[in-house]
Amino acid sequence: MSGWGLRGWNPGRWSPFGRQGEPAVKVTDADYSYITAEDLDQHRAETRRNRPSKDTDVIIFRINKVSHPVHFAAYAIDDGDLTVGAARELAAKRLEVRDPRSIRMFYKGKNLKEDAQHVRDFGMRSDNTPEVLCVVGDPPPDDSGSDSDGSASDVQNRSSPAGVHPLHKSSAPASASNRAPSPGVQTAHQKLQALSDKLQGELVPLAEDYINNPPSDKAKRDFEYKRLSETILAQVLLKTDAVETEGNEDARQMRKAVVREAQGWLNKLDEVQR
Repeated sequence: MSGWGLRGWNPGRWSPFGRQGEPAVKVTDADYSYITAEDLDQHRAETRRNRPSKDTDVIIFRINKVSHPVHFAAYAIDDGDLTVGAARELAAKRLEVRDPRSIRMFYKGKNLKEDAQHVRDFGMRSDNTPEVLCVVGDPPPDDSGSDSDGSASDVQNRSSPAGVHPLHKSSAPASASNRAPSPGVQTAHQKLQALSDKLQGELVPLAEDYINNPPSDKAKRDFEYKRLSETILAQVLLKTDAVETEGNEDARQMRKAVVREAQGWLNKLDEVQR
């Protein structure tokens, strides 16, 4: 190394190993600060004091293409005060439905079926006006048993007597999944295939066109988004949910696949709309 290079190099100043004689720094608990429950409560209180004043939260419930706005306490959504069950109760009053349990609610393709969950868990916020699609049908049975496969809701044979499994109602040797269908009656597989064909042949091209070329006008973009998402939900997800698989594992797996695909396109539409 040249003399110039030696004169310009100072290992005691620049090297991390140049001061080996210095004692190690001791770190104690006093050097840390911890966030307590009181700190969190204080932060929430300050956030609530500083947010803009508003009269109410609003959720729009749509049924048969008719919108029904329902008002809730201000910031009930953000604060986690509004549960799915409470929203369903008020929706039933607004829609004049006798039994709230007969109302199935969907938000951006997600089934709001657990009454104890908070609506904010599904992405609803107080600073916008969520639109929830409602479908009125038969109230669910009291029995919690179901043929659950991850579809929009669990399907169950509601005509079975209490304590009797649908596949064990008869002592006949042939099970429901093995019986030949009556002439002119579609099998579960045929129904699901028709729904998959409708999704792929009719709705996916429309969704792809919207995703690749969303309208520049916001009003038109919102209209097309609602039209496409509600069509996929009503014409595919809900009808797929209504298909009874009757214990047929192949049909059950096919129903799962159709639900996943439909849900995937709803998620893609949501991404463009954000």
